Amino acid sequence: MKIERTFIKRSLSITYISLITVFFMTSIVQATGLNVAPTLIEQSLEPGKVQHGIYRVKNTTDVTMQIVVQPEDWMVRLFGVEGELDVSDWLVVAPSEFELAPGEEKDLSYTLTAPFRFTGEKVAQVFFEFKTERSLSMLSTRLGVIVYMMAKGAEKVDAAISNVGVSYKPPKSTEDKALYRVYFDVKNHGNVHIRPFGNIVIRDPNDRSIVKAIELLPSKGIYPGKEDNIIFTQFDSSLEPGKYEATVNIDIGQLYGLDKRYNITVPFEVKNEEAIKEDQ
Repeated sequence: MKIERTFIKRSLSITYISLITVFFMTSIVQATGLNVAPTLIEQSLEPGKVQHGIYRVKNTTDVTMQIVVQPEDWMVRLFGVEGELDVSDWLVVAPSEFELAPGEEKDLSYTLTAPFRFTGEKVAQVFFEFKTERSLSMLSTRLGVIVYMMAKGAEKVDAAISNVGVSYKPPKSTEDKALYRVYFDVKNHGNVHIRPFGNIVIRDPNDRSIVKAIELLPSKGIYPGKEDNIIFTQFDSSLEPGKYEATVNIDIGQLYGLDKRYNITVPFEVKNEEAIKEDQ
């Protein structure tokens, strides 16, 4: 059996509450309740191939939890169109019902099966619905984690990048840090989701010397046909007053092993006693 590479995986935890459905697609959330890892699976598979993996769940409360796992087709929610396959045809999590004693940790297996006729991607939310002994008469909490399965070799990765800007906010005191903000609009023209990231290189426009380089971490996913405004915010050390140029290097292809990068240079200025000045 051929095993393909699995991309970004993250973990999270969630505080126990009632009457709420909770979705997480970001980094670790520290709380007392149900912990689930990973929160994000992005898997490229050739048609007909199978990938196995593990979800690890933990009850960090002092009461027993009853948990039901419910994968749901997220393409219906995103685009209002039902796919040819039910989510159970390509994603299975087992066991789907179980109990967790206080402090107990359990591994669940998941299986991804790529259809033989498969282009673009499949997207699902795996919900972990749980109750405790203290809340059996109340509505359950549902924790949602996301799964992407992409058709390896059939990915079309393309986007339009526009309205790129860079701003800089100097610290107000010696205890504060400077704030860099990079922003741009992205329209996904491909057939799979993209997750832009990259870096910015700040130069002195006079001698082109590099003043600073800052990594931009992967953003949220942007689905095919969708458009979004991406804002990267990062704290860093101060810049001296003056004019600068920032080259924004945006990569949308690394997730798929493709060379799909954009390089855009924009000017900005740092002035004393001025929070932000932007030049478009």
